[in-house]
Amino acid sequence: MTEILYCQSPALFLLAVVLLICFLLRRQAHRVRAALDLILCILLLIGGVVLYYLGMYGDCFTIHDFWQIRTSGWVGLGVVAAGSVWHLCKVCKRGVERRRTERAARQTEEAHRQALESARREAYEAGKADAAKERQPSPSTPETSAPELPLTPADAVSPERAAAPAADAPQSSAGGTGQAL
Repeated sequence: MTEILYCQSPALFLLAVVLLICFLLRRQAHRVRAALDLILCILLLIGGVVLYYLGMYGDCFTIHDFWQIRTSGWVGLGVVAAGSVWHLCKVCKRGVERRRTERAARQTEEAHRQALESARREAYEAGKADAAKERQPSPSTPETSAPELPLTPADAVSPERAAAPAADAPQSSAGGTGQAL
């Protein structure tokens, strides 16, 4: 059983490398999580070194063949690799969902903005039409001018008579019609 534990040092080193990469990616956005990744990375490196020395001290492997990974070491590496791939897929899925929701929010905001713009445009056009209706008289209301009365033949003046000066009116020397004002 202890040999299985001692052979997990390559898995610990791989996990430390994965956590170091996570630290480098997270250090700007999530400082606390990045610090925890770095601390765990250092602890895993120390644990890997300790397991190597304990494995050599317990005669599980010698200095000449400690670089050879045993079957239990491969299992540990497989578990770490599978966990890393699963975590990477989960992070990618979260990123895709976040971008999808941001895109949907942008589309909703754009649709709302367009609806407001079209409502504003329609209100402007309706106000313009109402103002034009107020300026133009409607055909249902009569104009405010005096009503026309039918002319009788006695009241009518012919165009020749209106153009010719009155013959019976006295002429003055100053030129006028001779009527006093």
